[in-house]
Order: sequence, then C-alpha cells, then structure tokens
Amino acid sequence: MKNYLVLMLFFIASFSFSQTSWIDSDISRESDANTPKDVLPIVNADTQELALFFKARRVIFAKLYNENQELIGSINAVNLPKKAKLLVGAIYNNNVYTLFFSNSRNTHFSALSIDIKKKSFNINDDLGIEFDNEKVLEFLVDNNTVNILTIDKRKSIFRTYNLVDNQKISAKTFDFSQYSIKTNKDYEYNLYDLIIGNPSYSTVEIVDNDIPNSLEKTAAFTKIYYKKGKLTITNNLFDKYTYFFKIDLNNNTNSFDVFENVNYSKNNLSSNSNSYILNNYFFSIYSTTKHLDFTVYNLKEKTLIKAFKIEKGQPITFKNTPIIQEGGEFDSYRELEKTSKFLRKVTASKIGICAYEKDNDLVVTLGASEQVQTAPAFSVAGGGAIGGIITGIIYSSYNSYTHTKSTRIECLFNSDLDHKIGEIPQNDFNKIDKFKTIYKLENAKLQTVFKYKDKLVLGTLDNKADIFKLYAFE
Repeated sequence: MKNYLVLMLFFIASFSFSQTSWIDSDISRESDANTPKDVLPIVNADTQELALFFKARRVIFAKLYNENQELIGSINAVNLPKKAKLLVGAIYNNNVYTLFFSNSRNTHFSALSIDIKKKSFNINDDLGIEFDNEKVLEFLVDNNTVNILTIDKRKSIFRTYNLVDNQKISAKTFDFSQYSIKTNKDYEYNLYDLIIGNPSYSTVEIVDNDIPNSLEKTAAFTKIYYKKGKLTITNNLFDKYTYFFKIDLNNNTNSFDVFENVNYSKNNLSSNSNSYILNNYFFSIYSTTKHLDFTVYNLKEKTLIKAFKIEKGQPITFKNTPIIQEGGEFDSYRELEKTSKFLRKVTASKIGICAYEKDNDLVVTLGASEQVQTAPAFSVAGGGAIGGIITGIIYSSYNSYTHTKSTRIECLFNSDLDHKIGEIPQNDFNKIDKFKTIYKLENAKLQTVFKYKDKLVLGTLDNKADIFKLYAFE
C-alpha cells in the first residue's frame, strides 16, 4: 500500500508538471568541435527574438529563435577577445548582439559583436577603459545598457561608465562628499570604507524585486536596487543607521538619505541588523540574543506602518512556518522548537530580510544565511548578478534561492501588513525546483533560468542527444 501511495503521488505531481519543452535547440554539430561549458540567453525586447550563446573554451556559437520559437539563424566558431575572462554585460542593436568582457581583475575590457543572421562578428580587444584610484563594485545591465559602477578609493564618489553598442565609453561622476556618514558611536566615516573597507562586510549584491530573492543575497550589508536608470545603494554596516545613496543616471543627479534604527541600543554588546526595500516598503530588522525587532516603514514618507517583536521564551505569533534550518552539513532540513535558538543563530550570523508580492499579499522571510557553493551558469563578473536583459541576475538569484544554508521563518501579510493565517504560496522558483526534482534535472549541465515576456524559462542540456531544452513556466 505504501509503495502504491508513493507511486500515485509521483504520478499526480508529474501530471501537474507535464509539459513538452518550449524550444529544443540541437547543438550536436557544434558540440562535436567545441563542447559548451556555459550558456547565455538574451531576449531582444524589440523583436521578441531569443539569442542563445554557447561558450566553449575559446569560442562561442549561437542560435537565434523568433517569437514563434522557430530557428532563424546560427553562427559557429566565433573567437573570443584575447583577454576575455568574465562576461560583464550584453546589449543588442537591431540584429547585432554585443557581449562585453573583462579580465579577472576588472582592469582590461573587451567586446565581441555578433550578427547571427549574417554570420558575421567583430572583435574589439581593448575598449581603453582606465580607472583612476577606483574599485569596480558591479556591472549594471538594464534597459539595453551596460554600466560599470565604481567607487573612488580616496573621495566619497561613485562613477558609472556606460558601454554602448558602438563601444565608445562615457563616464558620469556622483559626489557624496557633502554628506555625513557616522558610526554607531557617531564618529565620522568615509564612503569607501563603508562599502569596501572591511573584507568581512564588503559583499555587494544586486537585488531584483521582480523575482524571489534568497537570504544569502539580501543578507549583504550593501545592496544595489537598479531599474530604468535609477540606482539606490543601501548600506547596513552599522546597526544604528541605514544609509541610502541614490543615483539617477537619466538626469545625472544624486541624493543621500539615512534611516536611524529606533530599536538600536548602545547597551546591546551583541546585536545584528539589516534592511530591505520592496516598492515603497522599507523593512528593517534588528536582533539580539534576547529579542528581535521587525519594523516596516513607508519609504517615501518615512512613517511607521507596522512593528513586530520576537522575544526569548515567547512563541512567534506572526510566522506561518516552523523555524526552519535548512542546508546543514548533516541535516538538510530541521525544525527548531525554541525561539531562543532562532535568536542566537540570526544574531550570530548574516542576518537578512527578503520579501515579494504574491496575489496582493506579502511573503516575508526573516533569518540568517550561509551560501552553499555551486558552479555558476556563465563565467560572469560579480558572482553572476549582472541583471537586465541577460540571464545573470535571474539565474544567480534562483541558484542562491535553492542552494542557501539558512535559519528562517516565513510570514504572510496583506498589503496593510496585517498578519494572515495560512500556507505560504508557491512562487515561480519553487515551481521550477519541483519540476527539476520530478524529472531528475538537478545535476543537468548548462542550467539557466531567464525571463521571456511574462514567463520564466528553465534551460538544461540533454547530454545523450546534445539537445539544449527550454521549458517555459507561466
């Protein structure tokens, strides 16, 4: 009877996910000469065409599909630029796709432009970008543009270098030196040390609110929110303050803001804090081994919407799941019973918040994380978070979402931040992960996840037939 029930559950799950692949891309001929190690999908928003770039050791080959998933072009054995080590971004102009690369130290940049339909390409081995006492923070891709974001090592200045399709470089400077940055004890602090100075806290992550995010990503003390040329950099190095550095690349302006953590106390020798932005919500979390304060503000008006408290020895009244510990060395999933254990773990680890909207509700995760290392889908700079039209940030977010060691609770709220009773709804990443489990695709090669119009697409390689299969999830 037990075996019968297991079989029936598997059948039901398989039936609910039964679907044919959206695109079957035959790469057998190209793979015979050059075995692909990585794949990069690019969706052309102007034509709705999908370009698939497969990277082998020193060459790239590509396939082009129209919006009816029909093959309309291909190109093979395209040489890479000489010092191309990491992909930093990609853009398109009509039928020409330009991939930008850097060396491993982000000191040398090159470009490769490919016209798949005409089977032609052009290499620019040196874009001539030189930095003056600057460190590269991230590569930002949005609205068919690529920007290199840097920070000056001596002054409180951010700069962006725009890479355009004719491969000319333009630079913009954003000066924050007139603003005051202070420590918990209100000593003056400089911008570079705030973002980069301490190696233990210098992780920078790009956050895309259009997809679910993991605690591993949102636990970074410095987060970049970037969309349509508007850039907000937040920092939580100090428990007392959240600093906001806002940059508008469209009109070349910048501004500064700060949220003071009303829950901070200098008497707490062991404490931890972080924050998260979702639309006009500003989420703040502050923990000690005795209590945790979770507050939500209206970001524009700086007014408090709701405040929640977790106290040692008391049940957590606003959680919708048990206290989950997942991804440990010996136990992949455990449930913790005591609130005190949750407080100890989040206070001593990389604390974070992540949230997303689902059916007019808010799903909020509170906890702490430690990433489980996995291979990236493409050799990209910044850990894969390159965003926008290409797969980097989506696959990076999916990868960390499904491979993060964390201790957490998940909570469900309505739009007014009133707690709701019920199960946490499944998001798109959950659906993809279940599909991979059912069809045993967890270890498939050339995995990628990207967005096409209003759907997420999973890509995996069928090794036996050398077919790159794409599955679309509505």
